[in-house]
Amino acid sequence: MIKLKPPTGGGPQPPLDSLAATFDEAVRLHRAGEIAKALEMYRRVLSAYPRHADALQMAGVCAGQLGDPASGVPLVRRAIALRPNAPGYQLNLGNLLRMLGKIEDAAAAYRQAVNLDPLFADAHHNLGSALLLLRRPEEALKSLLQSSRLKPDFPETQRNLATALLELGRPEEAKPVLRNLLKRHPGDAEGRKLLERVEQAGGPAA
Repeated sequence: MIKLKPPTGGGPQPPLDSLAATFDEAVRLHRAGEIAKALEMYRRVLSAYPRHADALQMAGVCAGQLGDPASGVPLVRRAIALRPNAPGYQLNLGNLLRMLGKIEDAAAAYRQAVNLDPLFADAHHNLGSALLLLRRPEEALKSLLQSSRLKPDFPETQRNLATALLELGRPEEAKPVLRNLLKRHPGDAEGRKLLERVEQAGGPAA
């Protein structure tokens, strides 16, 4: 159970155990996909503890999942101000900024997540994906290779890695990446389609 810090300021306050239980229930609902209900409960926690960093950033994530990333960004930024060394907060900020089409800003947030935790595979992947959108495949390749080392069985990383290699004019290197992907995930239609594209760029498969 998340521990809540005692409130500051006057006025009656709900019991700490009650609000901790509310936060835990919000997380449960969130994981179950009941996003609107989870957001309502995160807000209950924040009404009593406006500086609860986890509730702030999770409420921001909910806002994005409900199609309102613009409302989520300031919530996650407030969480980051309270806990600047939390790489997951930076990742979620980047995701919201990407939803808003602010790809440069998203890449900066992902890079900060990587700086805070160099072993954060998802942050490396998201950074690489953002750099692909920014037409910077050489930089993207470095991030995607690191993500692949840390999390080798994530199909989207392998597809993006092959895309970066293709954009760099290295289709022959992209082929084994995609063949290995399809060996592990034979039903990956996107990977199969990308392999066809790579083979057309680099000649038929051996």
